Amino acid sequence: MNNTPLPTASVAPDFILSVLVDEHRQQSQHDPEADPSAALTFATTVAEWRGACDLIAWRPLGRALNAHWQIHAPDDEWHLVLEPARQRTLLDVCRFISDRAQLPQLIQMGFLGARCSAATAFLGIRALLATVGYDSRSIRPRTELAPYLRSAADIFTTFAARTAPGSLPPIRIETPAYDRTIFAFVLSVIGCLVAAGFHNVWLASTFAVLAAGAWIANSMCARYVLPRRVTFGNLKTFADYANTLSQRNG
Repeated sequence: MNNTPLPTASVAPDFILSVLVDEHRQQSQHDPEADPSAALTFATTVAEWRGACDLIAWRPLGRALNAHWQIHAPDDEWHLVLEPARQRTLLDVCRFISDRAQLPQLIQMGFLGARCSAATAFLGIRALLATVGYDSRSIRPRTELAPYLRSAADIFTTFAARTAPGSLPPIRIETPAYDRTIFAFVLSVIGCLVAAGFHNVWLASTFAVLAAGAWIANSMCARYVLPRRVTFGNLKTFADYANTLSQRNG
């Protein structure tokens, strides 16, 4: 089995919107800064979208979207689409991306004696993992997802959103080390405030140092410590993942 990328094609703005909706759905499962109650539609303003997904200012956002969608729009074109943020909408954004992006397509093809889009889903995710350094020769339909999800969950969610938006169960990420540092930071801040209220400078200073240490530890965990476990519902193998995407395209 080779690692030839899937065929790509332009898609309509409404499909781009469905991708954004699905990415927001998965982000809301693990990002405390995302707003899970937000309902993204064509009428959603860019300002509302940025608030719902904890997005950055227009210039770095445009450049990030270039990388995310593999397009090459200059800053001045993104500025016209993203600003003024309270007037521009996701309809503007989706039309802009639709005119430029090419998304992978799950086509019917033969694989292991069958003809189904699950074959292209499997080959597509395998090819993507190969581009970031994984040995694709060791990946088979029965290969367990778990070790790959711990370090490359974003590849699985992005591929699913762009080929079969809404198909994957909500992602679940277990990060006990990260969670403990957040808990330690909150407790330290509370302790600092209480000590300050009692005018205990030494104790307040001690809690402030602990809070700073917990914040640094939290940043280190977020950057360098892999999650203990990442799951998509009951999906266990690459075949489960591919079949789930295929059913949405069936």
